[in-house]
Amino acid sequence: MSLFTIDDIHSAAIKETGATNENDFSEKADALLLEQFIDQATVNRFDIYLTHACSGKKVVVGTYCLLRKMGFTVYVDWIHDRHIDRTTINPATADTLQQRMLQCESLMFITTRRCTTSEWMPWECGYFDGHGGRVAILPIVDQPAETYEGREFLGFYPFISRSHLGSGKNQLRIHNPREPARSSFYENWIDGENP
Repeated sequence: MSLFTIDDIHSAAIKETGATNENDFSEKADALLLEQFIDQATVNRFDIYLTHACSGKKVVVGTYCLLRKMGFTVYVDWIHDRHIDRTTINPATADTLQQRMLQCESLMFITTRRCTTSEWMPWECGYFDGHGGRVAILPIVDQPAETYEGREFLGFYPFISRSHLGSGKNQLRIHNPREPARSSFYENWIDGENP
């Protein structure tokens, strides 16, 4: 089992944005995400709804880029719905997020050791799960040899790793939280198979 590492995620963010160093990352990321917003303005179905803490822009951008490179369509609120304000809880933002969740096949909940959840993340997870959607935790670890053990309510949900296939390709695997050796490929999991 190969979990996503923070170095993998940060490297993807830097590579995909074309940033030459940490200082110009934010500007380059904004340009890339604006391009993605324009390219995907008419997309109304997504494979993945990516929920995340607002503070981890590089983590979100890197994860978004890696998942897109694997062939998934990925919804991120501040990329696709730039008008919403996630810093305050209000009915308009909730309505927008509810509509977007209904357009997605799965919800992936990013978690790291340093990351605290936003006020929206547990609500998004509960809403999606309550509507019969497929929810999985996407742990991002510091070291490749680390394992994942969900804390609090995150431990009830399956978690994600990646399988390395030939020719440099990766495939997502969804693991049973109680028996991590049991897993399903993402595509089978979406079709109802439980690990």
